[in-house]
Amino acid sequence: MEISALFTPIWREKWHIIIITAVTTAVLILYSLYMAKPSYQSNVFFTIGYRDEYVPVNDYNYGNYYGNYASIEFARTMSAWPKDTFFIDDVYKRAGVDRIQDESLIDKLIGNFNVKREERANVVVNIRSKSESSLQKLTNNFIKIMKERLETYNNQTATNYQIVNLSTTFYSTFLALDEAWPFGIILGLLLSIIWVYIYEAWQGVLNTNKQLEEIFDKSTFWLRKGLDSSLNPIVSLVENNARISLVSNRADSKSIKAVLSKHKNIHVSSTASKKTGHIVQAVNFPKESSALLDNTSPVIVLAQRGKSRIHELKTLKALIGSRETHTVLL
Repeated sequence: MEISALFTPIWREKWHIIIITAVTTAVLILYSLYMAKPSYQSNVFFTIGYRDEYVPVNDYNYGNYYGNYASIEFARTMSAWPKDTFFIDDVYKRAGVDRIQDESLIDKLIGNFNVKREERANVVVNIRSKSESSLQKLTNNFIKIMKERLETYNNQTATNYQIVNLSTTFYSTFLALDEAWPFGIILGLLLSIIWVYIYEAWQGVLNTNKQLEEIFDKSTFWLRKGLDSSLNPIVSLVENNARISLVSNRADSKSIKAVLSKHKNIHVSSTASKKTGHIVQAVNFPKESSALLDNTSPVIVLAQRGKSRIHELKTLKALIGSRETHTVLL
């Protein structure tokens, strides 16, 4: 199928795309100006250290104090603590914050505390809240409970892991105006393009002659009425043209090809034949749509009830353009 045929529905529905994109952008801009509420967040950064009792430590030597492999491995274990449901409930309970009321959609999707283990034994935990005061309480209690758990772990395992290099950063985020309009344009384009293809597919298959006439804006040249319908009008049409394209959109064209092939002066081929006489180039659309690009000969469009697709016939009409067209309905 020619790639250009894929973009035909987009061009055909360009005004709908423009309208949907404009509306989406306007909605996000209005939301940013009048409805957007800031999201308060904090990043808790710390490093897991392990003091070697046999080697005196005078400073935070990277290799000796918190760069050894034990600390790195334990950082992986400790990174799972903030994901524990009991841990999260304990933080909210001690902070006096209602977890259900304070949770955002992001919290429900990816978790309350987003943990990222950075290089070596460094850990960063992101905490979110709907209010600045609640965030401060959650952050303080998060650090407190982490230290308590670590102390309990050390006592029960006879280890000496420590939290060092602890720091917290507070900030707020919201959908700013300079972010709303580009995001609205991108979102609007995506939504509108998806809508276009869903709409095209929803229109379904061809069922009536009226649908075919509306698509090509002309009366149907030949319409099958029962099994005894004569194909002589189609044969006469072919004999009046040196070259003509028989374009089938998911239709059973075997019977028509068979009748045309019985005439000695008519040659039916899937390629642009150089034989003398009347040449009929058979094209299956949309699979062989590229065969129509460099072809200026008249076209017989062959459609069939219950098989031909409405959106593909619309694409075919756009591809044919102003060329002489005759429609046939089986």
